[in-house]
Amino acid sequence: MKAKLFILILLALPAYSQTSISFYAGVNPHTDLLAGYSSFLDAYWNPGITIGLSGELFLSPLFAISTSVEYAYYGFNNYAGPFISAPENRFKSATGDASTEWRAFAEVKLFTKKSTHGRFYLSTGVGYVIEQMGTIMATTSIEGHDFTGPEYYENRDYFVHTLGAGERWSIASQVALDVKAQYFTNYSDRTGATIRVGLQYYLTE
Repeated sequence: MKAKLFILILLALPAYSQTSISFYAGVNPHTDLLAGYSSFLDAYWNPGITIGLSGELFLSPLFAISTSVEYAYYGFNNYAGPFISAPENRFKSATGDASTEWRAFAEVKLFTKKSTHGRFYLSTGVGYVIEQMGTIMATTSIEGHDFTGPEYYENRDYFVHTLGAGERWSIASQVALDVKAQYFTNYSDRTGATIRVGLQYYLTE
């Protein structure tokens, strides 16, 4: 019985497999034009910087699955201040902390055939984002007196759907340069995008 089970497991494994790991870095541009609205990150924080690590398994020469973990950092930009109707009250200045995100993705990728011009691919999958919004300290003058207080924004953990496209060029026998653009959204009030460059190292040729 054990021998039969072992044979079934072997038969279920793909006849073709290739594994690789990748380290990458990129930028997170504002996505308000794509999403149709401006998020808190777009309004008050600079475009982000992302670093990440991923693993990839080819199940066929053209089809792969991958998982990745990323960390993103958004430096504070500016804050326009709260709406104040009374003329004797006015917003003066603000400082803010950086915002950060941890992200984890699981994706499938479909590649074109290998060529001297590289390999184009499309990807889609699911992900989970843990965000930490920075606190903004705003100073407002009310009837000649300055008051400084925090402006808080809700931290969210949420699932997303991802869509991406990339190009990969072989630069050595087991090393490739990978460039990818990725968009992710929860189809509600959170969106993001990453344009990244990484080195892909193949553990098996």
